[in-house]
Amino acid sequence: MRPTRPRGTPINNQRRTRWRGRFEGYRYGVTDARLSDWLDQFDNNDRDTAARVLDAVEFISAEEMHAAFRSLLMRLPGWHRFSTRRKGRFAFVAFSRTAGESGDAMLHQFRLATRMNMHQFDNLFVGRSDILRASLGKDDTLVFVDDFVGSGTQAVDAYHKMFQELTAEIGNVYLFTVAAFARGAERVENETRMELLTHRHLTHSDSVPHDSCIRFLKQEKERILHYCKKASAEKPWGFGDCGLVIVLSHQCPNNALAILQATSNDWEPLFPRS
Repeated sequence: MRPTRPRGTPINNQRRTRWRGRFEGYRYGVTDARLSDWLDQFDNNDRDTAARVLDAVEFISAEEMHAAFRSLLMRLPGWHRFSTRRKGRFAFVAFSRTAGESGDAMLHQFRLATRMNMHQFDNLFVGRSDILRASLGKDDTLVFVDDFVGSGTQAVDAYHKMFQELTAEIGNVYLFTVAAFARGAERVENETRMELLTHRHLTHSDSVPHDSCIRFLKQEKERILHYCKKASAEKPWGFGDCGLVIVLSHQCPNNALAILQATSNDWEPLFPRS
């Protein structure tokens, strides 16, 4: 969570320009008109809190995402760009349960970011159905690639339903993500064989409803929750009640505050997911 401006800071052109510049590149353009429309959904007395929510948003650009994937690859034990200098064999797989999920897009971005989109690296990238045919053993490494781990529910469920048996004989199994929330990271560590490597670590202090989040006062959190319930009565704090303020350039996670990403008859988010 980024630092917020002091309470009472004017919502002027300078501040709006900072927001637009920081959020540039989101799949739905964050224009001045859309910022105004979003802020107008708040009562006058609550707009200062709404503005500070925008101050706090961690926006991960496409450029940072690519830098994250390059950094993660450098941290991967035994890896080298040249096959003769690797320790064991390697394979990279989208961490997706079905076609079209974020893992598929992230695997493509991973290839671009690490300059492994050339044909000479094609054999390193396999589909889920090809994991067994890759015949990886105890000295080899399989890397799943995805964008984000929030509550950990989806990651743990996908592992047990889709990947546990396929990876049983593989010595090293990793999950690369651009960012991960502490709760989800702990679940991946404790409930799967995957070792999570992530670029951006989010702690409980990054969760608005959590007591350790000091950016917002109790009264402000109550008002944020009031509007989040307008956006999503069932998941006002986002999926798993994570209450995060993180946005990735290609999509806002469903673990973020509902006012940022959820659409309802009473609410239009600034970072819609679809």
